[in-house]
Amino acid sequence: MASTAFVLRALGRIEKALELNEKVLHQHIKANRWDQAAGAAINLSEYCEVLGLLRDKTWAQKSIEFADRSGNEFLRMASRSRLARIKHQQGEREEAKILYEEAERMQMEREPHHPILYSLQGYNYCDLLLEEGNTEEVIRRAGQTIKWGTNVGYLLDIGLGFVSLGLAKLVLDPMDLKPAGVHMREAVVNLRAANSIDRLPLGFLAQAAYHRKSKEYNKAERELEKVEKIVRRTGMFLYNVEVMLERAKLHLVKGNQSNARATLKETKELVQKMGYNRRLREIKELEEMC
Repeated sequence: MASTAFVLRALGRIEKALELNEKVLHQHIKANRWDQAAGAAINLSEYCEVLGLLRDKTWAQKSIEFADRSGNEFLRMASRSRLARIKHQQGEREEAKILYEEAERMQMEREPHHPILYSLQGYNYCDLLLEEGNTEEVIRRAGQTIKWGTNVGYLLDIGLGFVSLGLAKLVLDPMDLKPAGVHMREAVVNLRAANSIDRLPLGFLAQAAYHRKSKEYNKAERELEKVEKIVRRTGMFLYNVEVMLERAKLHLVKGNQSNARATLKETKELVQKMGYNRRLREIKELEEMC
């Protein structure tokens, strides 16, 4: 069933993958297979996140318990990073950062030649650092992640690294947007090649932000439509919030304040329903611009 759940995830059938993975988890617990139970709990937490089920930290918290019982150092690091991600998404940034720092210490001890978080854990930590304004640190980390990923051919790592790098460049040098655009195109190319349907929307959303800042509004809207198409196919409703926020920003830069207000009202209701509280501050800032 575990392999079937993995295939379902790759195909974008996230709800079905979650259902199967929960059955797998209970089998592992019953058999005292704590390393496999930890991996299953991490997967369940990831599925719940993209489905927009953010109010419950149970699977992320359980993954730490199982990982510690297993003694597997990778899983101990990954489980703390997973709980950090959920706390960040729920708006508990300071607690999230403490967990990321703990996970990174474990990573440094486990792989001294790879002393920072990378792959999905690294991307998620960079997402928090970007929110804090640590743009140059994100550029440093993303560049290192891309280098490591290129050395071993890990397309997902490369793609996520380019998403972080592109978004950081977009903030750091708003007068020269071309480098950001190049990085974002590389992100989409690599995420497509990695067959990562659950991460591909990150690339499209990054490109939408680039096109908005470049005043290519029709191109930005097309990127958002690509994300919406994936959401309809997969049920990854968390991305709906990102689409709505980006669309509200498009309305604002085009001078459509009334449309922006209506979009933000709908977005706020969805955010509160999901428990996606980290977005409340951004929504408030955008409301003040309407």
